[in-house]
Amino acid sequence: MTGCNICICFIFIGNAVGKTITYTLRELDHLSIEDGDIVGWYTSGLEIIPYSSSDPQNFRMTTMTAVEEGNTFDWSSVGYTHNRAYAISVHTDDDTAPFYTNLNREVLIFDEEPSGTTIYRVQYYNGDTRDTLTVTYTSSSTDFAFSTVTNFVYLTTSPSVETYTMTFSLEDSCGNRDSSISLTIKVLNTPPRITSLPSSAVLHEDVTESQLLHTLDVYDRQTSDFITCVLTSETPNNGNFQVDLITGTADYGIYLKSKPTFDYEAHTKHTLVISCDDGKGNTGTGDFFVHVLKNHPPRFLNLPASVDLNVTTTLIGDLVYNIQMTDDENDTLTFTMTTDPSGGPFSIHGYGYIATTADLATIFEPAYNLEVSVNDGRTTVGPRTLAVHLTNINDVPQFGNLPLTETERFRIEENSLVGTTLYHVEVRDQDDSIPDVLVSALFSPNTGAPYFSMSSDGYLTISGDIDFESVPNIYLQIIVTATDRKDTATQTIFVLITDQNEAPSFHQTGYSVEQFESVQGTSFPVAGFIIDDPDDVDVRDDPDSHTYWLDCGNDTWRFTMATDTGEITYAYDYDVDKLLTTQYDCVVRAKDTGFNTCTATIVIKIKDVNDNAPYFNQTQFAFYISPYENVSTEIGNVTAYDIDISDYGRISYYLNQTAYDKTYIQINDTGILYVNEILSNRFQWGDVMYLNLTATDYGGLFTTVEVWIVFPAENTTTTSTTPHPILFVTSPTNTLWFTATGILVCALSVGVLYFCTKYWHSIDCVKTTRRKKPAGKPATESSKAETDEKKKVKKKLESVNVKRPPGNPLFNKGNNSKPKGSNFVQSSVARSSVFESKTTPSQSSSQPSLNASVSSNDTSRNSLKPVSDVSFSSQQVNSNLYKAKEEQQSGDQGVLLDF
Repeated sequence: MTGCNICICFIFIGNAVGKTITYTLRELDHLSIEDGDIVGWYTSGLEIIPYSSSDPQNFRMTTMTAVEEGNTFDWSSVGYTHNRAYAISVHTDDDTAPFYTNLNREVLIFDEEPSGTTIYRVQYYNGDTRDTLTVTYTSSSTDFAFSTVTNFVYLTTSPSVETYTMTFSLEDSCGNRDSSISLTIKVLNTPPRITSLPSSAVLHEDVTESQLLHTLDVYDRQTSDFITCVLTSETPNNGNFQVDLITGTADYGIYLKSKPTFDYEAHTKHTLVISCDDGKGNTGTGDFFVHVLKNHPPRFLNLPASVDLNVTTTLIGDLVYNIQMTDDENDTLTFTMTTDPSGGPFSIHGYGYIATTADLATIFEPAYNLEVSVNDGRTTVGPRTLAVHLTNINDVPQFGNLPLTETERFRIEENSLVGTTLYHVEVRDQDDSIPDVLVSALFSPNTGAPYFSMSSDGYLTISGDIDFESVPNIYLQIIVTATDRKDTATQTIFVLITDQNEAPSFHQTGYSVEQFESVQGTSFPVAGFIIDDPDDVDVRDDPDSHTYWLDCGNDTWRFTMATDTGEITYAYDYDVDKLLTTQYDCVVRAKDTGFNTCTATIVIKIKDVNDNAPYFNQTQFAFYISPYENVSTEIGNVTAYDIDISDYGRISYYLNQTAYDKTYIQINDTGILYVNEILSNRFQWGDVMYLNLTATDYGGLFTTVEVWIVFPAENTTTTSTTPHPILFVTSPTNTLWFTATGILVCALSVGVLYFCTKYWHSIDCVKTTRRKKPAGKPATESSKAETDEKKKVKKKLESVNVKRPPGNPLFNKGNNSKPKGSNFVQSSVARSSVFESKTTPSQSSSQPSLNASVSSNDTSRNSLKPVSDVSFSSQQVNSNLYKAKEEQQSGDQGVLLDF
């Protein structure tokens, strides 16, 4: 065998040399040869098995010690030799292939089988009992498994209803096999069975109440199945029945619905088909039959009738009359009875017994009609009348001055004097010549007893102190009873306790409300006024109503107060930023319906709303400085303003310098610009910084303006170390645009002169040039000084030559056009700007003039003062226009810039 040795011993005799020896093993000694086994032998000395080299075979040979029986030798390390052919051969018997004896079959099981259940034992046959058999299998579901130890197919879990297949293979040690043998397993589920059907019930046609007719008994082999039962059909289909779970159980029942519609003449039988489903597609059905009976109503045998009763001899509970009935179905009968007059002293019991319920001597009605009805559970018959006449009736005491009507109700004011007699009740009795009647009183509710008393002779008096606010009930009924010891008469006196008006008071001495500034009609939160009014303690009576009004002195007109609720609202639009008052100390007054008043203080607080954005007093800022200014040098003030008086009026600044590599210019909290970095590293003469400055208040509103930092161009041709500004007339750029402007002005002047000459008879031409002074009139000191000052301004302006930034309204040229952006401020508050300036006659009206002054002694280094932002009303603007026109016509030099 491969990897092991099995020793078979032979004893050879001397004369066996050269002979062929054949040895057949006994049956007992047969060996099982497995696939891959080889035959070998062992000799302890010289080889005794001859060999030949003519027909070499593959063999292994090694030197070793004898292997003991039962031990093994590993040949895997010994190589093959190919140069010998031994004179020995082994002949083996054919082996019998194993095979399954009970497969290719179908097994049936139910789906309720639990995990671990063995469902089939696989059997097979093998002729060689010494073979080692190998069994393998596959399954279409993991719900099934096979044990190679017990050869049983078993469940790993409860299976679903379906057909499954397992395939088996059997192989012995020689490689013989029986494969692809199948076992088919069908998992079944039995349908439920309604074992209590068919069944039936009998109902009367006039039944009205809902009731359970039948409890369904349903059997299902699979106890874990969930059963659901329904009514499948009803013939005739009148909707009188239903199938539902019986409350508190897991059983289903057949129910009759309330108020069914049965008609004995139309249908005497109803057929119901009920089905029960196990939720797995299996259904069981059954029939239930309802038979309808025609009902016969019960019949009176001794009504109507009449009886006489002596009130002096008839006691409580005595039998008055026995009603006799008949009913064909022997149904249980139920009697009902009413009396006329109502409340009669009689009652009816089972089986139709009528008895008294009170002492008839106390009854004063001479006769009663007893109306009797009977019901058999289906039909009510009646009423039938029993007339009862009472004899020997005692006369009831009579009240002489009662009853009193509702309008005669006693109105008793609180704090009325104790002992006051309210009323005397008069009583008469016709049975006695000398009246012996006792009078008493009961109170409804009985809480009125401590305040009133009734004497036996009928006097009603006040017996206790009456306080309206503490009396539990102000509406009282005094039930007066008069009795002659046989009969009793009662009447009612109505009493109303009335209130005295008392002064109210506020629950608190002071209140406070708070609201944001707002428009007229805006309400303040509810102040929560609570009025303590003793008149309101008794909720049984109408509470006092109160009227409110507000007193804020001279400021009362600013608010209104609702007279019924005390709600405060703005009487006018309220702006804290204008009025500058955020609190008013006021007085609130309340008046009840009796004109009693009370007061309390109320503080009205008004909170500011962030309704104003910051603003600058200029639309743009321009500052002229040297690029060699020292760090921390102040440049100028760009303060913003906010008229909000609260923290919303606090302003923070942000200077946008994202276009530059550093924050060269910085601004502090008060709006002062200063040098933050060395400027000369980035800027030189003739450069301009364009910055956006944003002022934001604490409420988030903001305004943005442009800020220009101008480094004026210096005259590079001078040899002086001190930079000098280039003159206006020496700039080639200024010469070109000034010349072009002059030509344009001349052309316009010629056109105007031609137009006025041709049409001067029909149109008044207004000269826009300056009016000449009368000949020979010397110039005054003021006009001379004014001319000198204008020349100085012109000279200074000509000495300033800075780079003209794009979109800069201070440098834009145009024909009487509005400087771009000159009136724009990015803000939530719109402001209009009017610019006024003086100009010399040599300046073109199309070029905006600047109020500028250049001085080497100007410590603020503001070479050009920004134009102010001034707001006017439309009336003011029109006035300024008219004034400017008059000045122009009179020869003055005032010019109103376009805006």
